[in-house]
Amino acid sequence: MQRALIIGISGFVGPYLKSELEKNGYKVFGLDRNRKCHSERSEESDAKRHPEHSRGISRECETPLFHCDLLDKNSVCQVINKIKPDFVFHLAGFSSVCESWKKPDLCQKINVQGTQNLLEAILRAKINPKILIVSSAEVYGNPKELPLKETSPLNPENPYAKSRVAQEKLVQSYKNLNWIIARSFNHTGPGQPPIFVIPEFAKQLAEIKKNLNGDPPIKLRSVIPSEGQLSWPKSRNLSRMRGEISDKLRDSSLHSVPLRMTQQKEAQKNSRHIIKVGNLEAKRDFSDVRDVVAGYRLLLEKGKKYEIYNVCSGNVYKVEDLLNTMISQIGMAVKIEVDKSKLRPQDIQELRGDNTKIKKLGFKNNISIDKTLNDSLDWWIKNLSATSKKH
Repeated sequence: MQRALIIGISGFVGPYLKSELEKNGYKVFGLDRNRKCHSERSEESDAKRHPEHSRGISRECETPLFHCDLLDKNSVCQVINKIKPDFVFHLAGFSSVCESWKKPDLCQKINVQGTQNLLEAILRAKINPKILIVSSAEVYGNPKELPLKETSPLNPENPYAKSRVAQEKLVQSYKNLNWIIARSFNHTGPGQPPIFVIPEFAKQLAEIKKNLNGDPPIKLRSVIPSEGQLSWPKSRNLSRMRGEISDKLRDSSLHSVPLRMTQQKEAQKNSRHIIKVGNLEAKRDFSDVRDVVAGYRLLLEKGKKYEIYNVCSGNVYKVEDLLNTMISQIGMAVKIEVDKSKLRPQDIQELRGDNTKIKKLGFKNNISIDKTLNDSLDWWIKNLSATSKKH
């Protein structure tokens, strides 16, 4: 059985990757600086986290978990020597663009020095595993041409992106190791922490849905007209007409954003429910985390060493449209207010990737953006509900 080591297993992506690897026959080990692990998530569950405390190697968690800080060279060497993995997935790192403006030196240290310590530990262990280094599409900066290919010029415009460029250059200097770099575009899903845009929306909307702020809900009217709302020509069958509209809306709730916007703006005037947002004009290439981890597995199984692969959907979404879709999903009127503290000093207007290269390995985006948003919202609604019951 192949031994796979996930660096940063207790983060957002780690448990999903663990599940993906175990379903495909791998023996999974985890390394994380946090003394906890999460139970396996699956698409059939509500993807809720169940942290379990551990010391050293966790005995309560099915996956052996090693507590280790990547900045501690000796500890990293000990873990690598003990596990001797066949595959290494390096997910750990400083991942927040917003926080990188506040802590640029720490961001650089974690993403570059931490990676170097890992690679040196692998060399010292005298093993040759396949290594996936997860970088970011932020390295491209504000692009001159879209979609972005792996050969597109790099133009990092924030401390986080600069740290990822430095990380990539470091990795490329290790010609005696078997590595692949994944440039991941935006990905989200159930359980992502609210320092990122979609879970931040989902958490606030879940609080409104659960009526945690004490205000009475203001329901949105259905976008499907009832018989008394509209007069249809007698020659047309009403039920068939309503069915046609319903079918079109069912295809993708994003397609019905203009329809809902009129309702939402009208209802917002009287709504006391407020969601605080940052830049809604940004356009991003979003994927579901459950598709992304399948891509990571494919890269180490079928990818070519010393290559860089975009991990993306190839579809671009305006953040405002995603928010409106989520507001529609909770079926309540919500007032949108811009919070200046949520705006970045510099922001990339649009990121859209070309996933042609990774698709040749069999990569697919199987989960629709509507399902991703709805699952994320449901996770927060259930999570807040469970939390409130405890109190």
